[in-house]
Formats: sequence, C-alpha cells, structure tokens
Amino acid sequence: AMIFLLSHATAKAAMFLAAGNLLRAAGHDRLEALAGVMRALPVSLFAIGLAGISLIGLPPSAGFVGKWLLLGAGLEQGQWWWVATLLAGSLLAAGYVIRVVLPAFSDQASTQTLRPVPRGMEWSALALALISVAAGFAGSAV
Repeated sequence: AMIFLLSHATAKAAMFLAAGNLLRAAGHDRLEALAGVMRALPVSLFAIGLAGISLIGLPPSAGFVGKWLLLGAGLEQGQWWWVATLLAGSLLAAGYVIRVVLPAFSDQASTQTLRPVPRGMEWSALALALISVAAGFAGSAV
C-alpha cells in the first residue's frame, strides 16, 4: 500500500502544480479555452501526462504497481469489490486526464495571450510526475 500512497501523492501533487501553471499562464481555468497551450507550456503538459499515467495505473508507473498489489491482496482476501473500486478510479482518472490533455494538444492557434511561467514551477511539477512513474521500477522494493 505504501507504493500506492507514494505514487498517488506525487502524481496528484504534480497534477495540481501543473494545473496551477496553466491557470497562471492563461489567467483562467476553462478547459475549452486551452487549445494549443502545449506550445507555450510543454513541460507542464508533459507533467500532466506522466502524472496521469500513474493515476490511471498504466505500466510501468508506480500507480500500476500499487494498484496491482492492492488488486492481488483484495482478491486473495475475497474482497472483489476492491477490483471494481480500483477500476472505477482508473476510468475516472483517464476521463479527467484526457479532458485536459486533448484540448491542449489541439492544432488550433490560441487567441489568448499566455503569461510566462517561471521554469522552476514547471520543472517542480515534472519532477513529481517523474517520481510517480519512476517509482514503479522500484515497486517491489518499496
């Protein structure tokens, strides 16, 4: 359960930091108006993508390892409802990650002026997202 806690905490923190970067740059949080923002904030959107991989539970992320271990323990104990709960959580995470990422990668040129975001803010989000994915390689040791 510790690997799941680590992956979820770092991925969620990365998502919030990167979302804050988008808010700071655009001055709003309307998803439909984020078309083409990838060109201005590639590091933040990469962080959202990596953190999303871990929150969804895709391999080789720590989110996958944690969910795999929780599923195994739940099934071993006969608590099948854990399978449904973890699957529902993964589907919800996929939904909100895709909802942010797809408009950002749109080919439409943004008509809004984006304010610059300090590099440290972008890189801190990416560092947390990388931890949430890379910890999956050490998952059995955690």
